[in-house]
Amino acid sequence: MKTTTFGWLILLFPLVGCILIGTLLNAFTIMDVNSEVQNIIKGIVLLGAIVLDNWLHPRDEETARQGD
Repeated sequence: MKTTTFGWLILLFPLVGCILIGTLLNAFTIMDVNSEVQNIIKGIVLLGAIVLDNWLHPRDEETARQGD
């Protein structure tokens, strides 16, 4: 997928993530979930998103060398 062709998708994915987290927080508030449990579940969801992103977009050699 070329960034120049589908550049608007770069803005779409974070927006979807924000909507997902906002919906999750709203559901926690409606269900009167304890704040500590909310933080644990949010952490699990964010960790899952990071793992999924790394699985879908693995680092190649060029990307791995950029930090050196």
